[in-house]
Amino acid sequence: CNRVLEYLIGTAAGSAAISACIDSLYGGAIHHAMKQTFGTFVGHVPDLMAAAITIAMTILLATGVKKSLMFNNVLNLINFGVWVLIMCSSVFFIDFDNWTQHGGFAPYGWSGMLNGAATCFYAFIGFDIIATTGEEAENPQRSIPTAIITSLVIALTAYTT
Repeated sequence: CNRVLEYLIGTAAGSAAISACIDSLYGGAIHHAMKQTFGTFVGHVPDLMAAAITIAMTILLATGVKKSLMFNNVLNLINFGVWVLIMCSSVFFIDFDNWTQHGGFAPYGWSGMLNGAATCFYAFIGFDIIATTGEEAENPQRSIPTAIITSLVIALTAYTT
């Protein structure tokens, strides 16, 4: 039951983030249209796009493991490619003055650090999936620690760069 709740919260956060990114590409027009059409509910505008994304992903998962695994691998490759592109192109725009000026280290204090840590938290939710699917591995004593350490190194590298 706790695992289902964890996946539900992670999926809701991911869908809301994707919806917010798509809405920002259109200058907030989707949010504005939803607010005009439906108003607010408990102080928030209903995010129907996030709900549609969640339902679409549920249908994809219901089609089977092979199709959802292939879709997941394609999205991971795209994500990795975009990350490499950003890292390579941003090398030319490094401004070392930003590390000392404009408030220096931690200009937003502890609240800014905790906000950033909460954002990064979602990268570490997937580690329990490694342990859960480990019973299907041929050599779980070797593959589970290797998978966890590799995932930690990838997440650490992505967030520090």
